[in-house]
Formats: sequence, structure tokens, C-alpha cells
Amino acid sequence: MITDKGLPWNQWTLAVVVKVTPDKDGLVGRVRVKVGSRNSSSGNSRTQCT
Repeated sequence: MITDKGLPWNQWTLAVVVKVTPDKDGLVGRVRVKVGSRNSSSGNSRTQCT
């Protein structure tokens, strides 16, 4: 879930982790998530790296 303080918890965006890149210490450094829209069909999604 991607939290948003301006929305109730049941309206937070759902996301799926699709790739994890470790940092030099072996911990999680970067994560690529797939974020969908509640208003789109299941085939429509976008990818964002955070």
C-alpha cells in the first residue's frame, strides 16, 4: 500500500513490488513497484521507481 495522509486507509493505492535492488550492504536500496488505478481495467498499470 502507498499511504496518503489526505485519504482514509481504504482509499490508499495498492502496489506490487516487482524488483528489489540491494545497496552495497546487502539491504534494500531501491524498489520498483507496479501501481494500478482503481478506475482502470486490470491490464492497465504503470511502473514507478521509488
